Amino acid sequence: MGAPHDTAMSSSAEPYTFSLLLRAEDAVRRSTWVRDRRRVVLLHGWLQDHASWLSTAHHLRRQYGHSVLLLDWLHHGRSETPTDPAALSPDALVRQLRSTLEHICWAGPGQPSRLTIGGCSLGGAVAMMYTNLYPQDVDRLVLVAPAGFNEPWYRVITHAGRFSANALIRSTRCVLAGQDAPLSLAAPAAGARTPHQRHASLRQPRGLVRHANCSLEADSARHRSV
Repeated sequence: MGAPHDTAMSSSAEPYTFSLLLRAEDAVRRSTWVRDRRRVVLLHGWLQDHASWLSTAHHLRRQYGHSVLLLDWLHHGRSETPTDPAALSPDALVRQLRSTLEHICWAGPGQPSRLTIGGCSLGGAVAMMYTNLYPQDVDRLVLVAPAGFNEPWYRVITHAGRFSANALIRSTRCVLAGQDAPLSLAAPAAGARTPHQRHASLRQPRGLVRHANCSLEADSARHRSV
């Protein structure tokens, strides 16, 4: 079994950070263990915690013999919330990761093996930043929907989607500028159709509408005859 580690820095003013190390040497060796066993770091995303990777970590150790490190970012899971909001910046999370790795002797000079780092969403962004700063410590990088990439399935391709995205951008700019939301974001008048409804009506197959209407009329006539 892995054991939680207190990775708080030496200063008492620093917040407590939680990490969980699943050591391969603590597990029962299996015939499925690979020869090239690795040190794996799995980083969770925004508003998640280490538990989002826990089943994957157990499988990597039990099935393949890898040692796996999980942690909770500041303000997530079992880690404390810092009093300074700047401590939640990506750079601060990179420093948290580095401090955790040094605490368990997985980083620094003289380390026999490099790391495999996997990250999801925010964790993917921090993983990329860490790899850019410490390329000598990272052997492989695995990214799952990392923040900062224009994923094809995130692209807004419909008229309604573009309208919503542009409205969100405009309202965000107004909030940052301390202004009221633009009039185009006001609620539609009674009986008026939103751009999403107009877009949906234009794309709805006419044959399907006629078929549905005929089915409803037939059902109504059947009920009246009964």
